[in-house]
Parts: sequence; C-alpha cells; structure tokens
Amino acid sequence: KITGVVFLILILIWLILSLILSPTATVERALTIDAPVSVLFENVNTLKNWEKWSYWHRLEPSQQIVYSGPLSGTGSSYSWNGKKTKQGTITITESVPEEKIVFDLDFKSQGKGIGIWTFRQDIGGIKVTQKFQTESNFASRVFARLFMGKIIGKSFEENLKNLSEVSKKDFIPYTIDITEMDLPRMWVMSKRDTTTFSKLPATKDSIFEILKTSIPDKYQMKDITYPPMIIWHMRMDLSDFVDFEPAFVVADTFKAPKGFKVRRLEGPVIVTTHVGDTKNIEKTYSAFAEWMRMQKIFPTASGWEVYTVNSENEPDPSKWRTEIYFPAAPLEMNKQAE
Repeated sequence: KITGVVFLILILIWLILSLILSPTATVERALTIDAPVSVLFENVNTLKNWEKWSYWHRLEPSQQIVYSGPLSGTGSSYSWNGKKTKQGTITITESVPEEKIVFDLDFKSQGKGIGIWTFRQDIGGIKVTQKFQTESNFASRVFARLFMGKIIGKSFEENLKNLSEVSKKDFIPYTIDITEMDLPRMWVMSKRDTTTFSKLPATKDSIFEILKTSIPDKYQMKDITYPPMIIWHMRMDLSDFVDFEPAFVVADTFKAPKGFKVRRLEGPVIVTTHVGDTKNIEKTYSAFAEWMRMQKIFPTASGWEVYTVNSENEPDPSKWRTEIYFPAAPLEMNKQAE
C-alpha cells in the first residue's frame, strides 16, 4: 500500500509540474574566448569548420555528413547519419556577421529545435554563447527540465572549449599592404563561364587561349604589358561551383567578337598583393576582408585578380604575385546608393 501511495504522489507531482512548466525547454552555455571575433564567427558560420571542434563530430568521426547550400551563412546546411549521433539536419536560417547565427535543427524522430550562437565583446575577449530551444510535449516537460540541461549542456561546454582551442590556433597574425586608389579607365575583353573546382584550371587556360587568339595584335596594348586577369563572381566550395570571367586589357576602340564582351573598369578601388602560390590566397582574402570591415569599406561589385607574376613567366610558385582589386566605397555611400 505504501509503495502504491508513493507512486501516486510521484505521478501527481509529475502532472502538477507538467502543468506549471513552460513547454519551451532551453539549454544555454557561454564562454569568454580570447580570440578575434572574425575567427570565432567564421568557425561557426561555415558549417564545414564544425568538423574541427564540434563535440558531436568528435564523438563519431565516421558518421556520414552531406553538405548542401552555400559555403557559409544563411541557407548553408548539412545532414548527418551515425550510430551514436543518429540522424538529423542543421540549417542556418539567420546570420548576422560577427553577432549572431540562428539554426533550424531537425532530429527526425527525436524532434526539432532552434540553435542560437551569439558573439559579444567582453572583458578578456569575446563572450560566445550557445543556446538550444525546443518545444516539449506535456509528458516530457519534467524530463526536459531534469535531464536535458545536463546531457546537452555537457556537449555545449565541450563545443565552447574546443572552439576556443581551434580559434586560437587558427589566428595567426598576418599583415598585408593595402592601397586605396582611383583606377584609371581601362577596357577589358572577357568571357564569362561556370565550372567546377576540379575543372577550373583547364577551363581557365582554355578561355585565356581563346581570348588571346581573338584579340588582334593592334589591340593587345603591348606598351602597357598588362597581365591576364580574372573577375570572380562566385566561388562556392561546398557546392563545387565557380562563376568567373577571364579577361585581357584591350583598346577602347576594340569591338568584341560574338560570344565575348568588352567591359569598362574604373573608379575607386582598394588593392592588395598576394605573394606566393595562389593555393594559399585565402589568408590574404581574410586579412583583406578584416581590413575592409574595420575601415567600414565594403565592395560595390565583383573583385578581380591580376596575375602580374605567374606560372608563365616564373616557375617558382613562392615568387608569384597576384594583385587583388575590389571596387569599394564607405558604408555611408553604399547606404545612400540603396
């Protein structure tokens, strides 16, 4: 009898708590990390970077991961399938640079939820907060309050610790020389195409060869000795997609043959130079982007690379020089133009 009474009392308590407690269950952990917010944000905003620090990736490295959507930011997504991690999909629904990232989480038969990461300046570094919210049904509300915080909270603590270690290693001070200039008017003949990363070298070389043979000698402006260039419209690693436009400088009187275009480049630009193999050019782009952010200067159009020293005139990749140009304007000017 006593056992039955105790059981009924426990059931009654469970029911009362289920009525009182909110259906929304929340788990949250935070850690102040001494690393640049740009590095921390990028390690979360680019889902493929989660392989470096996520507790769940480290728990089961052999799980199947399928990425989709853009490389990072809103729309970026991946699905997982593992023995320990089960099945699910995560999708970024909101990405505010260096401030907040919001995810939709679908755990299939185990339910759904929302993940939120925030980044705030704090004493001693950046306060990084990971938060998870889910709606629990009437029967599971008490369980969610008693156990979910401990189970998920532990993984969040591991995530933040791992993110701190990885981000501190990722941050290697890298300085570049940046010049602001007013680019004099120049005309380029170009041919735009799309391809995959594996086919990019061959496609690029093919288009450059076609461009060379399509421009008569009198228009090649040999007195300027301007090297080949590529205007980059889109590069998406995870989707294996490249939208690019190889080009050469031509005279302003040049008429492009069918299938090509002549475009004008001029106006305010910011310029930097990458020295070395173009395989390592991302570190220059990262430093370039950080400088623009700090100066509140933002690109107004697609940027381009000019290969001043390249494989055709220098066999040693460490001596290659690539000039990177971005048409840009202060944030205030961009807002006025909208």
